[in-house]
Amino acid sequence: MGKHSSILFSPVMKEQALNGSTGHWDNYSANLNLTHTFDSLGRELTIDADYARYWNRNYQDFTTNYYLPDGSLMQTPYLLHGDISGLTQIRSFKADYVHPMKDNLRMEAGVKTSLVTADNQPNFFNRSDGGNVYETAISDHFIYYENINAAYINASKEWKKWSTQLGLRAEQTLANGDEKITGQTFDRNYFQVFPSFAVQDHVDKDNDLNLTLSRRIERPDYEALNPYKFFVDPNTYKAGNPYLLPALSYSAELSHVFKQRLITTLNYTQTENVITQVIQPSPTQARVTIQTDVNIARMIYYGISGSYTFPFYKWWNNVTNINAYYPRYQGNLVNTNLNSAKATFDVNTTNRFLLPKEWSAELTFFYQAPQVYGFFNLNEQWSLNAGVQKNLFNRRGTLRLNVSDIFWRNNAGGSTSFVGYYETFTAKHDTRQANITFTYRFGKNTIAPVRKRSGGAEDEKRRAEGGGKA
Repeated sequence: MGKHSSILFSPVMKEQALNGSTGHWDNYSANLNLTHTFDSLGRELTIDADYARYWNRNYQDFTTNYYLPDGSLMQTPYLLHGDISGLTQIRSFKADYVHPMKDNLRMEAGVKTSLVTADNQPNFFNRSDGGNVYETAISDHFIYYENINAAYINASKEWKKWSTQLGLRAEQTLANGDEKITGQTFDRNYFQVFPSFAVQDHVDKDNDLNLTLSRRIERPDYEALNPYKFFVDPNTYKAGNPYLLPALSYSAELSHVFKQRLITTLNYTQTENVITQVIQPSPTQARVTIQTDVNIARMIYYGISGSYTFPFYKWWNNVTNINAYYPRYQGNLVNTNLNSAKATFDVNTTNRFLLPKEWSAELTFFYQAPQVYGFFNLNEQWSLNAGVQKNLFNRRGTLRLNVSDIFWRNNAGGSTSFVGYYETFTAKHDTRQANITFTYRFGKNTIAPVRKRSGGAEDEKRRAEGGGKA
């Protein structure tokens, strides 16, 4: 359940909006897997069939009061009720074949087909004056269909000091969307290929060099495609964009590994149709702000990152990740040209401590410097997390206490601007949390754990849950 309130002022009135919301999200999935090993050489066929269902029921109730400067009601409160429900279903079939050959040559090939359907119908009703009037202007009914058919082939080979891999993936995408209330539709049918190349040089026992070249696709999440409106207050709402296109990128990456503990990586990426979030003025409504996702022309990214492990003592181990990068965004939106860039960095360091009498502890620090993200200029963010753990009952039981974002500083804030429009914002969430857990392991410790595996619809599940890179 969530609750939001805001107060807007004008010379002649004060507007107060209260937002109460409840939500239910249910999902389940099933996977059928078949693996057949042909011989002891490693020839193997794996088949996966998957089904997943994501169902949400969300309700919103707004009360907007209008007051005169003396505090008396100016007019009847505006009552708005929203019923925001949706269903997303995923069906997938995938087959992979592995064929080892002589001289350390390995061939892999596979096919996959996925079918996704989404039916979202947010309905809003004006319940002022005791009525229940359907609000056609802000209600919607969006049906989305997506079918992706893909095939790939990979070849890899190892020598004494070298190893290499060459791959090619081909995809056909069929997608269409239908907004029932507005009558707007779209229909897409396109074919694309995604080559990849990797080579590794085992320079010596302490040093390895790796080079990868690839073309990748990032598809929008299904929620980002859903045009339903989630109101924060009567003047601000979040909405999906059914006309989002996938982002396509070319990437080159060179990494150096020292003693399998120190990893340094150089990266260059150029992405077209970059998917970014924006807060922009409504093109059709005065004093209304929309938060949504859009495509902008391109992003050019230069980066250097490092992952380093430091075993300071037997009882103290540190893992630090540092990422310094320079992104440049280019595009045009709401009659505003964009050509912005800024060097920035982030660092994440985790310290693990082994303490006497079966105690252990962990301390993690994260810092993100100010950065540019599309049309946003974002402020710095940081957090400090801590945890302590005690093993009990001959290590069968574990008691853990964790506290995240102790100082409550991991909240986004910044500014965004367009021609004739400027906004600053701060978004505070419940990032400071404490939890305590106890686990107990029954049975024999010598029994091997059940093998964990993923099914064939992981990409689609990530897009349903948020995160669509492939």
